[in-house]
Amino acid sequence: MNSAERREARYQRRKAARMEKKAAALREYGDFETVFSFERLYESYRASVRGVGWKASTQRYKAASLANVTKTQEELIAGRYRSKGFYEFDIVERGKPRHIRSVHISERVVQRCLCDYCLVPMLSRSFIYDNGASLRGKGYDFAVSRVTHFLAEHYRKHGREGYVLVFDFSKYFDTAQHEPVFREFERSGIDDRLVALSKYFIQNFGDVGLGLGSQVSQIAALALPNRIDHYIKDVLGMKYYARYMDDGCIISETVVKAEMVNRQVCIGFTGVLELASDVIRALRTNVVGIEQMPSNVVAAAVLAILKLPNAPKFSGNFLITGINEVGQMASYIIAGGLTVSSYIAEEGELRLIQLGGDSCDTTFSEFCKLNACGQGEQAIMREFIEHVAQHDDSVNSNVRFLVLDK
Repeated sequence: MNSAERREARYQRRKAARMEKKAAALREYGDFETVFSFERLYESYRASVRGVGWKASTQRYKAASLANVTKTQEELIAGRYRSKGFYEFDIVERGKPRHIRSVHISERVVQRCLCDYCLVPMLSRSFIYDNGASLRGKGYDFAVSRVTHFLAEHYRKHGREGYVLVFDFSKYFDTAQHEPVFREFERSGIDDRLVALSKYFIQNFGDVGLGLGSQVSQIAALALPNRIDHYIKDVLGMKYYARYMDDGCIISETVVKAEMVNRQVCIGFTGVLELASDVIRALRTNVVGIEQMPSNVVAAAVLAILKLPNAPKFSGNFLITGINEVGQMASYIIAGGLTVSSYIAEEGELRLIQLGGDSCDTTFSEFCKLNACGQGEQAIMREFIEHVAQHDDSVNSNVRFLVLDK
């Protein structure tokens, strides 16, 4: 057995061990009847009333706790369970007003059981260690200690030279998209009934947004940026990164690196990146050698995917850059209205050509003005196009992708 064969054998052993570990987790946390056993529902009831026993609704529930838990279990198993809605009120937390939609005690029992015995153990398997909110053993103090540790380690290596990028997802709970969260539920491999119930609790708050006061919404809020967490840690290699719900902190030794992370991560969070990654993965899976194909062919394929009846809504700019069929370095922008434009570098300016149409004498700058592209968006698109044109014309990998949200 040579070294390559030994590496492959080690990989297969590790893969088999991971699959067995996931199968064991699914047996314990992915089966509907196991998750909602009477014992687990009763433990969830005891945890849900802890600290709120003074409330009248809690006292009424406790007075017939065994009957209530039994009834809830029967409704869940029979598929008859329905939410009782929520109470709405406003609070001020650390100077910031928040609108709370608190669920009824009977639903809190069900949500706690679903989260503690299904969603948390299954979804958190893929969370980065520095995802610090709303998990057992973590919280505000954990997040502070991790950032303190990062600062101390950075200081030992680089002294006082460095930069901190702090970001916040604006109106996170109010604007969070549901589809990316639902895909995380489905990828976990849990019972379809558990997926449907999780979706049901989230959809109770409307077509968009998550509810403050719902435990399922809290776990969904933790899971939604998970792919961004891994992109920062694993792809960009930013070791000193931590996130607490919708707030993130990245420590970098240079301002160039911090700005690069800001451009690549803090743009396009509202579902466009999720859509783009799915489209790119579909292309790479179904079309052999997609990255070596002419860029205009790839642009046409992306457009076809986005026009499918079941395709998600797309409101940003999807930029595809590479060499086209006639050997030109061309950049195709698919805008939110699913129109495609192409930019070809000529005499220092990027000229506009409609895909499949006649050439027209429109510059890149004029296009940006017509489409109300902000200065930051223009700069990122121009930099991306020019970088690919300068560095990728030898074409081991012809096509490059960039996504910008409006």
